[in-house]
Amino acid sequence: MAEEKADRLKNLIAGAKEEKACQWIAGILQFMPEDLQQKCRLVHRNKGATLMRVGDEAQSVYLLIDGEVKIMNELPRGIIYALGNLRAPGILGENEVLTGIPYYRGTVMCETDCKFIYLSKNDFLLWMKESHDALYRVTIQIIEKNLSQVSRDRVFLFSTGEKRLAYLLARYFEQKAEAGICVLHIPRSKLADEIGFCMKTVDRCIAKFKQLDMIGRHGAKITITKAQYTKLREYFG
Repeated sequence: MAEEKADRLKNLIAGAKEEKACQWIAGILQFMPEDLQQKCRLVHRNKGATLMRVGDEAQSVYLLIDGEVKIMNELPRGIIYALGNLRAPGILGENEVLTGIPYYRGTVMCETDCKFIYLSKNDFLLWMKESHDALYRVTIQIIEKNLSQVSRDRVFLFSTGEKRLAYLLARYFEQKAEAGICVLHIPRSKLADEIGFCMKTVDRCIAKFKQLDMIGRHGAKITITKAQYTKLREYFG
């Protein structure tokens, strides 16, 4: 029986590629009762797939164990407001389920190929009620995610398009830079959605940032060095 439980945990953890995600998922699953572990499912979603939408019935919670998702709010008249990105490890759908909100309040789209551990609403609530250790770890994730969102909202609320884009590009550098440089292949339409301005504003800002040596531009690619990242932070700071 103990061997079966160990094998089940290994299979669930195996979906996580990065060490941080492996450690987090192994740490939290050790506090999940065996009968609930048997109900967990590994779920794969391809890049561009939608995991949940605003207004869908909140019946599931997902543990993001590999990949990166974008969390968005769809406002009236089709306006999309990007709340931010979440990279594994993380939890999705937990706020609605824990607070009894019947419908998801955000849309979640996969920025990369992603893997999740699926739990039904009732099983997740039972787990949180039975394990104080698991609840504690989930609470930390919720706080970290909400603090990041509050910080972003403060920057965006009264900022110009230029400052919003500078903030966004700096965040991309923090998340994606390798060996001191970040290379972005992002459509202008996506940048426009994420800062809540039109594509003309994005074009104007990119041209200005390039002229000020805050970014590099090579065809459709945007590049950001460590020195340029510092300039971006100073610009919106």
